[in-house]
Amino acid sequence: MFIYLAKNYGLDPFNKEIFFWKKDGKPTIMTSRDGYLKIADRHPQYDGLVSDVVRENDKFRRKETGINHQYGTNRGQIVGSYALVYRKDRSYPVYIFAPFKEYQADSKIWKQYPSAMILKVAESIALKRAFSVSGLVSREEMAVQQQSDYNLDEIPFSQVQSKKNSETKKDETLKNNQVNSLTKRELAIKEIVGDDPKLKEDLYNYLRHVKREKGIDDSKKISINSLSKD
Repeated sequence: MFIYLAKNYGLDPFNKEIFFWKKDGKPTIMTSRDGYLKIADRHPQYDGLVSDVVRENDKFRRKETGINHQYGTNRGQIVGSYALVYRKDRSYPVYIFAPFKEYQADSKIWKQYPSAMILKVAESIALKRAFSVSGLVSREEMAVQQQSDYNLDEIPFSQVQSKKNSETKKDETLKNNQVNSLTKRELAIKEIVGDDPKLKEDLYNYLRHVKREKGIDDSKKISINSLSKD
């Protein structure tokens, strides 16, 4: 799998662009922010990356096509970071905001370079999502993933299986209820979109476009049923 992913994404392990990490018998294939950038740079539709760290006293507002971010010298503590990845074939950028508290790790590098690390997290996730990179995790995200794995390991296997079975049944019931409550219009669109992440993103962006055209506030939801057939 490691060799396949290295070849598939054109990442060189000898140049430290892709890593194989095994912790407590659990294999993980990692890359870095620069590895995601290399994948993006080779893509013909890649059109740039905009990112920065947000602090307590910054003026920060997200817009559909970008970010309005202003700050001075007295910025305060780190709140998080954002990244926008632009593609030539999409009307809107892929936007990610990474809250600092959710990703901060108790390690030397995070304590020495907190701004650089949280920025890499946002950039990595945004690049990964923009170019549908699967099978890889960034080193900056590893601290969160390892903590999640550690908490799971503390639970006996029988309890984990019981919990999974229970959650599966709940998910199935919830999905059935959601499907039954959909209108004919929503069912038709659901059948077209399916689980395709690109189509889901296009639909989401179009709904936002409609709200903007109709002057509907961003905080209010717009239903698929309100769209015309065209």
